[in-house]
Amino acid sequence: MGLQPKYSDLILNLLVALAVSLVVNFSYVLLLIVDQKSDGQPRPAKASVIARGEEGTLRVSPDGHGYIVYENGDSVYVMMQRIYRMNLKDGDRLVANLAAPRRHGAHPVMTELRMRNGEEFDYSTLFNRPSKTTELALQLFYYLVVSFIMLSILTSVRRRYTPGRFVRHCIWCVLAAAALYMVAPVTEWRSGRIMLNCMGDHIFDYIEIDEQHAIFEVEVPEGWVGKSIGELNIRSKFGINILGIKHSGKTDVSITPDTVLSGEMTILALGEYKALQKCFRI
Repeated sequence: MGLQPKYSDLILNLLVALAVSLVVNFSYVLLLIVDQKSDGQPRPAKASVIARGEEGTLRVSPDGHGYIVYENGDSVYVMMQRIYRMNLKDGDRLVANLAAPRRHGAHPVMTELRMRNGEEFDYSTLFNRPSKTTELALQLFYYLVVSFIMLSILTSVRRRYTPGRFVRHCIWCVLAAAALYMVAPVTEWRSGRIMLNCMGDHIFDYIEIDEQHAIFEVEVPEGWVGKSIGELNIRSKFGINILGIKHSGKTDVSITPDTVLSGEMTILALGEYKALQKCFRI
């Protein structure tokens, strides 16, 4: 007994969608398999990393930078970004791994925090990132759903084909794709949490300069639209520099204090992470 046409189309669309999902994510599946095989293999420790066992006291300067000070007078530099992300406080007792200084006379730098105030430091409180298997499973499922919906909309027009009906189905495909894009699972770049795309930060791109500074491409805040860069006084208020603006896919770095911002632009901003997060509320 053969399958009814509607069920055969359903099964065929599902199989094609599964194939599309696997093809799109083939490189991720392959990397996951390789990573799992290499997890059990011992990895040589970096020669430049020093595991220091004794406790030191964190001293945070007014500008946000810090040093772990030991009883023998040694000190280790702690980057401001690490202090901010780990919520470290002046006076905390820390046990940390260090990176040897790159040049003579420089301070060693904290690379990994092991103990805080007598307790093992739990990095999961900072980066509540799901496993790679979970991320891959969500990604495979999302592409499976997207492909299946697109195929179902397009193939349903085959039985009663007319040009007008086909156009309407194409429009439905575009609308469905836009809706599915809004609910796509994405990984938040700061915390590693999985969230819907529509709930993510309005950051189009970013380049990490070092552990303290970055360049963000962000949308123009609503309160800035129609105002000039000089009028906003961004550098004095927030301590960040506007490097340029992007409009219609073109980058303009020849900005002046008289440059007026609009909602169709995005901003290229350089500054410290803390200042950028405060300025753009990210």
